[in-house]
Amino acid sequence: MTSRVWNVTRVARFVDANYLIKVCAVTSPSDADLVATAGATALGIIVTESPRRVSLERAREISAEVAGRISRVAVVRHVDAEDVRRVLDTVDVDALQVHGGLRRGVAEVAGDHDVALIEALSIESLDVRSTHADAYLIDGPQPGSGRTHSWREVLARSWDRPLIVAGGLTADNVVSVLNEVGPWGCDVATGSETSPGIKDPARVQSFVLAARQYFEDREESRG
Repeated sequence: MTSRVWNVTRVARFVDANYLIKVCAVTSPSDADLVATAGATALGIIVTESPRRVSLERAREISAEVAGRISRVAVVRHVDAEDVRRVLDTVDVDALQVHGGLRRGVAEVAGDHDVALIEALSIESLDVRSTHADAYLIDGPQPGSGRTHSWREVLARSWDRPLIVAGGLTADNVVSVLNEVGPWGCDVATGSETSPGIKDPARVQSFVLAARQYFEDREESRG
């Protein structure tokens, strides 16, 4: 088994080291190309229970479409180590995003495949988190619902991992959330769609443009 030592470079290896802009729930190679062309730094492929779920074979096609152009993240929920091994043996991705807690052996399998490990946390249970994660994604109580939530509990805690904000983000509100929380990255799903799993080019482009402008301005102000 491979022991995991957290390092932000593991997460940032295939994306801009200063920030992450992730468009999740990509369900087709054509939408993957759209997301990469729009300038996002990562895309998410859901291979677990969800209206936006795709088969492992489809996930492999999506991943291959944008290989070398954008970071690819497999999204799973309530999985054990063998489930994760099956996903990572089949689909070439750069990171694994796990919802529902990290069960025994999952971190080791991710380490064996040399992929970044992103633990998704509900805004309602922020204290239940693993030290094996390379980054934390903070989502609402119902991921994929498109509902916004308060960031008060996030701001009240200290964090020793990069944070990715999610939950009801759109091109219209992403900058205000980024200003409030100051995270490493942001994630959008519902706010980039016309219907579950179908991307809207204008929404994808508007979201990426707004987030990228925020991050670039932040980096410029830091010198």
